[in-house]
Amino acid sequence: MKHDVNQILQEEQIHSIESSDCWTLDIGNARYKWGVFRKGQLINHGSDNSASKIASHLKAHGVKKLWTSQVCPPREKALRPLLSPFCHMHVFRYPIPNLPIKINYRTPDTLGMDRIAQALAAYRMAAGSHLLIFSLGTCMVHSFLNQKGILIGGGISPGLNLRIKSLKNLPSLPQLSPKPFEELSGQDTQESLQVGIVNGLWHEIEGICHAYQCKYPDLKVFCTGGEASFFENKWKSSTLLCPHLVLYGLYELRLLCT
Repeated sequence: MKHDVNQILQEEQIHSIESSDCWTLDIGNARYKWGVFRKGQLINHGSDNSASKIASHLKAHGVKKLWTSQVCPPREKALRPLLSPFCHMHVFRYPIPNLPIKINYRTPDTLGMDRIAQALAAYRMAAGSHLLIFSLGTCMVHSFLNQKGILIGGGISPGLNLRIKSLKNLPSLPQLSPKPFEELSGQDTQESLQVGIVNGLWHEIEGICHAYQCKYPDLKVFCTGGEASFFENKWKSSTLLCPHLVLYGLYELRLLCT
């Protein structure tokens, strides 16, 4: 990857300087991911799968307000009572007033707020282009935003670890630790699993990119999520790698509320 998203945001001077830090939290299926923004820049971030550890971290830093999205209600339910004595947790839910992008999803109430946040952040960085956003986490999700700023939809399929877990209970197969594998053909069972699961996921991504690029030559591709860096050396240099795109989007959503 050749592009640094913090630098892009700074150079474009999308928003004016803020006087206080903005704390954001993405409640995902596997982890809580937090970020701190100061003067429009992501200055610190981290993650944990423990609600109590997240709450302790926020309390230690004196956080009074938290701007949040969630795709896992049980994780929100576990965290909320831990935060309520000292911090207000604002959870974004659709519809969002003054949202600069339009949602053309047939069932917008089922569209994850993380996908809306990703789309908004990508739109702020590359408005006027067709945008394809890959989010690599528990699931591999892609979202398409056209040049008019309309989120059309996309696709969802199992992520890398879900694909590995799907074979976990087959006693005839070895346990797999995913790693990049460059050969087309595996020469033992372990390598064959690497080819089928790891390379298979990459070829799925490649195929999706190719299909969109044939239709939209000006397409800009973003990649985000906890597993975004796994294929870092395979992406084209024009691809924007932004592991924390949801946090950027939450920051943008927070600005809509002020």
